[in-house]
Amino acid sequence: MKPSLASALFIFLIANICFSQNLVLNGSFEETVTCANDLEKFNKNVKFWNVPTSGSSDLFNDCADFKDVQASDNYQGNQLPFNGSNYAGCYFYGIDDYREYIQGELSEPLVVGSTYKISFQVSLADNSDMALKDLQILFSDSKIKSWGTFHISRKRIRNKKTKLFKIELSNGDYLNDKENWIELSEEFTATEAASHLTIGNFRSNKQTDIKKQRFIPKIRKAYYYIDQVQLIRMDQPIEIEKPKTVIKEIPLEESTFKLNSIYTLKSVLFDFDKATLIEKTTQELDELVTYLKSYSDLKVTINGHTDYLGSAAYNQKLSEDRAKSVADYLINKGVSKDRINYRGYGESQLIDPNEPEDAQAKNRRVEFILSN
Repeated sequence: MKPSLASALFIFLIANICFSQNLVLNGSFEETVTCANDLEKFNKNVKFWNVPTSGSSDLFNDCADFKDVQASDNYQGNQLPFNGSNYAGCYFYGIDDYREYIQGELSEPLVVGSTYKISFQVSLADNSDMALKDLQILFSDSKIKSWGTFHISRKRIRNKKTKLFKIELSNGDYLNDKENWIELSEEFTATEAASHLTIGNFRSNKQTDIKKQRFIPKIRKAYYYIDQVQLIRMDQPIEIEKPKTVIKEIPLEESTFKLNSIYTLKSVLFDFDKATLIEKTTQELDELVTYLKSYSDLKVTINGHTDYLGSAAYNQKLSEDRAKSVADYLINKGVSKDRINYRGYGESQLIDPNEPEDAQAKNRRVEFILSN
């Protein structure tokens, strides 16, 4: 049954409103320089998009004569476009950390403090024997370029001054549907005025949560189709206010600390990916123990933090374990556990998110706050 004129106009208006809200330019990859009649024709062909590494992301389109890159039936399997005539394809997991990515431009920079919703359609290609649990999007304030074909990390990005933040998208299960498109979406608050986004898997093979699929031969690869990338602003700008610290001096002449101030245990360190205190770095904790024993009316809160390597959930657990490790040390040294609270903040409060991957030690820190 054909729709009425009124309903047709309504659908048209809604479609245009939704389209106008999408901040991702050419989100369905329909605008191209030329028809992709060969593999590896995504870069420099899809308008407003590029490939940030030496990897060879693909464009599949109905206009191609070459079967390997046709939208409905190609060298990776069979899938119809979710929207329009084109879609992208990338290896998000491969042997020796091989990765492919796609990087797109936004129509306007993100407003720091404002809430957005990012979404895109994903389908695992038929010729894949691995499936991932989640994918990530890296937002940047300029176009990034990374060395080689490995997973993108801060130390491989050429412009070290680029401001970044990353979000994780998952539907709670492995992304192993080879017949249907699955929508991944996430709401987030912008922490940088990003103008570009990059889609892919930013973890090493060792850090990636994967699941084997029934497929012969075994190639240990996960190739995904991507379509209809959308970014919608959900609210008006909101100002991010830093917590206000009320400072009161301890009413003792020989006091060296102030109440409700944050102090970083600078010499208390942890090895990468560990929650165990490095034995030679506990002198500062011993000084804190002495101070707490001298002022028995004081309480202490221990805050644990991590770097941005690994998943957000993993880092949250690691930060809690690190805070607990310090709390346990104080308790073992004779400070009553009733005077100690501890909590973890994961990677949410980085000192410097722009630090290269090999210089993340200062983000792996523990702080303490004294209170009455």
